[in-house]
Amino acid sequence: MNPLISIIIPIYNRESLIKETLQSIIAQSYKNWECIIIDDHSTDNTFFVTSEIAKNDSRMHIYKRPDSIPKGPSACRNYGFKKSSGQYINWFDSDDLMMPNKLEVDLKSITSDDYDFTISQTQFFDNKSKENIGFWNDSLFSDNPINDFITMKIGWSTNA
Repeated sequence: MNPLISIIIPIYNRESLIKETLQSIIAQSYKNWECIIIDDHSTDNTFFVTSEIAKNDSRMHIYKRPDSIPKGPSACRNYGFKKSSGQYINWFDSDDLMMPNKLEVDLKSITSDDYDFTISQTQFFDNKSKENIGFWNDSLFSDNPINDFITMKIGWSTNA
């Protein structure tokens, strides 16, 4: 089993960050992915930088948000979802980094049982020192994750 995973990233004015984000995706141990990047009409060189990276990897696809679609990350994610071909979706943000085996671990987890989704822990780090600042949650595990998310007993970010 080697399903395609679609990584969808809305992006706006991330010229200084996007290269590191995309390099963390390119470095994934699981290789059957596509990265759908939706530029929300950046006013810096984000689209150019991203397009240059995409030229060297056919799994990267960059689009500008059509003017007919509202501005903002949610609309860009929805547009990216329409453009995606993957059996699985990984929402991601333009200022995040993926651990090198994230996709592999997620895929192994979601296909090992009758799961509808996986949740990954989010770690914060100091951008200069790369020192771990902490985690989004103390725990992601719950016997009833949807209910516990709604009642704010646990939480996770969009990219998790």
